[in-house]
Amino acid sequence: MSAKKKPNEPLDVLLETASPDRFRTWLASCITAGAVLLVGAAGLFWIRFGGQVFSKDPQDRAHFGDTLGGTAGPPLTFLTVVLLVGTLALQIKQLEDSREQLKASQAELERSREHQLAMPAR
Repeated sequence: MSAKKKPNEPLDVLLETASPDRFRTWLASCITAGAVLLVGAAGLFWIRFGGQVFSKDPQDRAHFGDTLGGTAGPPLTFLTVVLLVGTLALQIKQLEDSREQLKASQAELERSREHQLAMPAR
């Protein structure tokens, strides 16, 4: 993607703004949101069942797991997909930067080669 092209698609905008610092911010936000979701889901269970202490009955613990997984699972999955897209955008951006650096390096090597060929032989 050239720097002169005006980004007009969401993916283009994402690729133009991708950076390690921005990804770290996304990661921290997603971890915070995930923790809030887990605490919220456990709180909903606590409110629903009146703050009862867990019984020794495995079925009661299974209900807790089902509640927690059903409440927090889908949003956590969405956050995972968001982080995956962010990771891919960052990798694409870094690959483009590497390609540009490689082209610049090749051009410099070619100029150096031409300069050496133009020098008189000793």
